[in-house]
Amino acid sequence: MSDAGPELLLYTRRRCGLCEQMEAAIHDAFPGAIVRRVEIDDDPELMGRFGRDVPVLALDDEVVCKHFLDTARLHAALRAPSTGSRPV
Repeated sequence: MSDAGPELLLYTRRRCGLCEQMEAAIHDAFPGAIVRRVEIDDDPELMGRFGRDVPVLALDDEVVCKHFLDTARLHAALRAPSTGSRPV
C-alpha cells in the first residue's frame, strides 16, 4: 500500500461496461485508492483464469469482489492484515 492510498488491481476486458462502472465506483467510494487496470484480453493465462468473469477487484493477491463493487468487502479487506495467501 502506498502513502497515496491502497493499490487495487482491477482485472478488465476491452469494451467492458461493467469494468468501467466498477472503476468509477471505486474512485467515488475510495478517492485515495490507486487502481491499476490489468486488461486480460491479450494474456492467455489471465483469460483462462477469468474469461468473461470480469471485472475482478483484487487487493494483496486476494479477490475482493467480482462484477460489481462490494464496498463492505473492500472496507474489510483494507482493514485486514495482508496475508497474500490466496492468489488471484
